[in-house]
Formats: sequence, C-alpha cells, structure tokens
Amino acid sequence: MSATHRLDFQKVTGPIEHWVTTFHTGYWGFRPDKQAAWEAIRPGQAFLFHASKSEFLDVPPSLLEEVGTGIIGFGRVANKRTKEEAAWWQEIHGDGTYPYLIDLEDIVWFGQTDEIRDVPVAEKDTEEMIADVHHLAANIISFPEMRSEAGYQIPAQGSPMNVSQPEKLFPLIRSRLDASPETEAASSATESSERTASINGSAEIRERAQDRNLDPNAFSDEAVEYTLSR
Repeated sequence: MSATHRLDFQKVTGPIEHWVTTFHTGYWGFRPDKQAAWEAIRPGQAFLFHASKSEFLDVPPSLLEEVGTGIIGFGRVANKRTKEEAAWWQEIHGDGTYPYLIDLEDIVWFGQTDEIRDVPVAEKDTEEMIADVHHLAANIISFPEMRSEAGYQIPAQGSPMNVSQPEKLFPLIRSRLDASPETEAASSATESSERTASINGSAEIRERAQDRNLDPNAFSDEAVEYTLSR
C-alpha cells in the first residue's frame, strides 16, 4: 500500500455509560434501526470512540457535569456478529436493545481504566457507574480542544461516519498516549499477531490482555502507511 495512503478512521458515537460495557466486553452494539450502518462496516476499519453525554443514568445532572463529550479511545474492527443477551445499562434497566455487534481489537483507552472494575455492567450499581464514566472521560479529547488545537473536529452526529481528516487529530492522540500510565507497560506487551500499523515506517500495534495500546510515536500528521498482515 502506498506510503501516502491515509489511515481509514471512522467514528462511532454513544452515551458515555455505554462505553463502560465496551471496556469490559470489547464490543460495540447498534440498535435495530442502525442495521444498515452495521452491515456497511468491514473488519479492519479503525474507529474513534466518541462519548456523548449520559442518557440512561438516572442521577442528578450535577453528578455528571464534569464529564465531557469527545474522543475517549479507539480500536479496530475484528469481526461482526449479533447477540441476544442484555449488556448495556439501557438494556438492563430500560427498554433499549443493541443486537448488532462489532468486535473490536487493538483497543486504546485514554482514561483511567485501571480504576474501573472489569466486570459486566449488570454487576454495577449507579454509584459505581458514575465513577466509571468519570474514569473513562479522564483525558478526553473534547470538541473545544479539537477546534482550537487541531482546527478540525469529528462529526457530532450519532451514526457511524468517516473521519475525513484524521491526521489533524494525531498530535492530540499522541499527547494522550504520551500521558498514559499504560504506555510504558505496552512497550513490552505481546505484539499483535494479526495486524500491525506502521506510521512513518516505525510504529507497531501492541496488545494487552484487556486494553491495548499503541506506541506514542505512532501518530503523525504526515503520511500514513497501513499494512495488514495476512
């Protein structure tokens, strides 16, 4: 693939509490009315995780006023499937359903994930969920920061969408990786046996047991070379 090819980033949007489920399960889900969007997704695509404001935690707004909206991490689609069991807070405590799944790999979180108990959301109460969303939103790339520092922001709408100028966001992503306590640990983790990403010819995706992190030197605002191992 040409060294001038840009990494194919898209973004997927959901309320911040739904990302707590993704942290534990490694998948993201779509409602029945988003089936067409789900069908268009292909393995290998990279997705930025866009956390929108909380919708389903029935708590006073003051408890969540410090939780921002923006990019909290990213990952790559491994495969697609469907499910029947309840996994999201809304499915467990409300009437929503998200049957169409994308399994994610090479996941990177910007927040304080070491503070999140890695169990199903069904085992958490509201108080723990409030703490979890604060931890996930730590180090968020906010919309004001995207506009002021990158001169570009991801689409704010909820459907999966292309990120047309991902290279403008790379410096912000690198700053999160540089600041992450997981970055040093990730350098000695097992290399992904399925895919490697080379940006400016050097960076490799490395994986951990639950969270996966990238070399902080992996993101550049210059050309991207993206290679899939077969």
